[in-house]
Amino acid sequence: MSKLTRTQQSRRRRIALAAVVAAGLGLLTACQPADVTQRGEVANPTIAIQRDGAASTVLGGKVFWAFGDTFAPGGGVRSSAAYADPATPTQVIDTLVERRPLQLVPFTDTEAADNASGLGSQWVIWPTEVINTSADRALIFSTKFHATPDGWVEPSLVISEIAAGSTQSRRIAEPIRNPKGNFAAAVYERNGMVYLHDCGGANLAPELATKVGSTLPGLGLGDLTLNPTPGKCRLARVPLSKAADATAYRYWTGTTWATTASSATGVVPGSNSGLSVAWSPKLGKYVALSSPGLAKTIQMSTAPRPEGPWTKPTTVFTAETGIYAIRIHRHLSSPDLATMGVTYFRQDQPSKQGGVVLIDLTPAAS
Repeated sequence: MSKLTRTQQSRRRRIALAAVVAAGLGLLTACQPADVTQRGEVANPTIAIQRDGAASTVLGGKVFWAFGDTFAPGGGVRSSAAYADPATPTQVIDTLVERRPLQLVPFTDTEAADNASGLGSQWVIWPTEVINTSADRALIFSTKFHATPDGWVEPSLVISEIAAGSTQSRRIAEPIRNPKGNFAAAVYERNGMVYLHDCGGANLAPELATKVGSTLPGLGLGDLTLNPTPGKCRLARVPLSKAADATAYRYWTGTTWATTASSATGVVPGSNSGLSVAWSPKLGKYVALSSPGLAKTIQMSTAPRPEGPWTKPTTVFTAETGIYAIRIHRHLSSPDLATMGVTYFRQDQPSKQGGVVLIDLTPAAS
């Protein structure tokens, strides 16, 4: 059995168990107080490529997509990129070498050697957001961890730079290395400041980790890294111009911004299953979309400031099956964010393969 096959099966076992547990915990609802228009799956129309996660921006006049695990006919990578015409953002064009994409965020020589060693562990890098530094360049923020038989360990935040037209970035920094989190979730920029969130380390959603227990037999996850504040994510910030400087990061303690990650406390409602935050000019507030515990739902919260206070999450959308990797795409939204362009990964179903889905989501007026 190939490593890719084991990876795919492991992911599907992880997704399936988490979805079952989420259902048992009563996390699924039927409420849908939002207008939703399906815009389609983000996919290459000429070649079958499986992928999950989906961050995006406009780079060199094209829609630049950054994906997580990607499985192409010629093989798989842990991250990939593709471009699309702004008029047809869901129809992507891949750059393939022997029918396989380049890895968007490359491994170091040491990481690649570890992955090739056959010892049963793998370094994983998944992009979570892309933030422009100019019209033709952007920074990619990614979560990195070591998937071992004893658990997903050694999480960190990786920053790389991408240029327009390219599908492989250049790694420039690993500014946050924290055994209890990496602050790579829900990354966004406003007024020159980048905000980042940690929702409980690299493992399962905090709602599941704390209720199921410290181990999940058969998934190869070992001891889980638990979120110190289940259901809420910790917050960090850094000037965009200093994103590569580890000393420039500050962490919200609940009352002030501190210099140490261990001082941070959970304040933003969210989950490792998916969290995305953006400023809404329409509402005059920050909007957070999340999916609890790999459920079917997208929930929404609002706040006057990144650090809160945040409203209690309410369900605004219910999908046909379990979802994760919720992302707001500002350039695919209305200028005032009254209607948000949102992607999520729809899990596999008996008669339908999983995929990245783009929707227009317009929350009901409050």
